[in-house]
Amino acid sequence: MKVLSYDEFVAYFNKYGRFPRGAYSRKRPPNEDELKHRYERYLRSEGRSEDYRSDKQRTEEVTPEGSRRCVLLNIVSNSDDEEILRHNAGHLLFILDRAHVFNKSSYPWMRYLSDNVVWLNRFSHTCLDTQCDPITGRSTTPEMISSWWQLLVGDERYERLIKLSNTPS
Repeated sequence: MKVLSYDEFVAYFNKYGRFPRGAYSRKRPPNEDELKHRYERYLRSEGRSEDYRSDKQRTEEVTPEGSRRCVLLNIVSNSDDEEILRHNAGHLLFILDRAHVFNKSSYPWMRYLSDNVVWLNRFSHTCLDTQCDPITGRSTTPEMISSWWQLLVGDERYERLIKLSNTPS
């Protein structure tokens, strides 16, 4: 049997009142999140794991400028801090994230600005998001977190981002 696309999956439900491979009909229509969840389950049952997101959603992911390397590791290379970071981060050092200098939830208007995004290893990204030092993992102050971000993106770029963060558009 042909694997249905997301739109075909929704159309099937609208026509028959049940999901493909489902044994019973539903009285209450599902919301969008439930449809996505059911479609993912349907794909897994078919041995597939296709992405149901639209092309627009896929292209909205911002890619930081520059090479795909951790900016923090570039800054601390060949120093004692690099050894400490390597020891603390473990395997998370090799997982790269798109890290937002000004987070997406508090500053949604800055979500898709490439200046607001840098490549950062998973350990340091998690630390900065949870108010911890990105090298040692120890708790720190918001002022120190700001100074880390300033070091990571540079003074001029950080000042531009601060101005943008104060003016929602």
